[in-house]
Amino acid sequence: MKYLVIIVFLLSGALHSYSQTITWEKQFHFDGNNEIGTSIQTEDSGYFVTAWLGDSIGTKGALWLIKLNKDGNVIFRKIIDPNASVLLSSLIKKEHGIYSLIDYGDVYDSTKKTRSEHHRNIEFNDNGDILWSKDYNLTTEHNAPYSIFSLQNGNYILLGVLIVQVNQQSQTRMLIQKFNSVHNLVWSDTFNFAKINSAEAIIKTKDNKLLIGGTGSQNNASPPNTFGFLLRLDTNGKQLNYVPFPYTVDSSEDVSYITQLKSGNILVQSNSSFLHSVYYTLTDSIGKTIKKWQINYLPNGTGGFIPDGDSVIVFADLSLITGPLVLIKFDTDLKALWHKDYDSSSGYYNTAGQIIRTSDGGLLITGTRSTSTSSDMVVIKVDGNGYCAHENLAGINTTNPKSNISIYPNPAMDNLYINTQNVTTALKLDIFDSR
Repeated sequence: MKYLVIIVFLLSGALHSYSQTITWEKQFHFDGNNEIGTSIQTEDSGYFVTAWLGDSIGTKGALWLIKLNKDGNVIFRKIIDPNASVLLSSLIKKEHGIYSLIDYGDVYDSTKKTRSEHHRNIEFNDNGDILWSKDYNLTTEHNAPYSIFSLQNGNYILLGVLIVQVNQQSQTRMLIQKFNSVHNLVWSDTFNFAKINSAEAIIKTKDNKLLIGGTGSQNNASPPNTFGFLLRLDTNGKQLNYVPFPYTVDSSEDVSYITQLKSGNILVQSNSSFLHSVYYTLTDSIGKTIKKWQINYLPNGTGGFIPDGDSVIVFADLSLITGPLVLIKFDTDLKALWHKDYDSSSGYYNTAGQIIRTSDGGLLITGTRSTSTSSDMVVIKVDGNGYCAHENLAGINTTNPKSNISIYPNPAMDNLYINTQNVTTALKLDIFDSR
């Protein structure tokens, strides 16, 4: 059986770039609104970055995978999920040359004028070719992952939710699953500490245990009656201990990030959407609270933090409306040691996306800067002290990416993806069913 497909694709996207030395600062703007997701360093010292490109109201768009070299220049960009309308993604390196991500967002049905929650687990290689994928629909299946965590030998953990009915009421349980390198389920368990439960962060501790930071909520009040917790598991999923730490200032704290310091203690970040504050809770290695701090000048939360011994480097923006992206290094008592503004992002509404440590000891920070009409992606490579040699997002030149056509997977069993970039002529493709 033979199928004929004619594709006409016109792409007018542009890449903004400029020269750099060891460190660099980049702004990217393609068609429509651009929102940056997560990033990871690749084996060739480059980077994968996920991004949502779509319209201004979030009903039409796609999740893109962008490959940068070590100097921050685009090698390629590909649509990896054509149906995403909200960008929430989690990205890991599974094993040599193999990566995985969880794409989590809404799918908009233009015919029915409805949305459904869409989750997708995607495995791809260094070239961005999809090797395997699995789709979830929380609306119909009532369970779905929204975060992925890498273990050794290609194994991985999925954090997600399972929605059940208890006494004719909906209850959201935390779902944690371990898979091997070929996606076979090793173990699965649910945890229920409140009416609504969610796992927000996961790390592997120095004693080879899994530590999960999460949030529980008893109701949908405003502000919500929420509390944070730490859940400690062994690598077989057995619960070792559970430690809640109820709110001390207001009732709207949500856990967002956790890390283990050089001392073995755990630092937990929680955000208050009600008071626009950030809280840091220092615990011992099993979750017993040692001290808690409230930081009032980070109204939008943060893009995460990186441990630096027993200190931490926090990536954020300082203003509720407009202001620059910043790095702040705190000592063991959460007092600022230094503060670095990226002035070329000032005057915009900035969202700090993510901070990761790079193989050369530096940091990669990613974010989105917006105006009332458009949004751009910002990727900044700095050294360990936040220094960037060329801080000038305004000094950009326009370059056009090379034409590229990719078809994956090949051969295909179910879905076939055809991705075109910078193609300005009509294409005629013959697609054959080889069965």
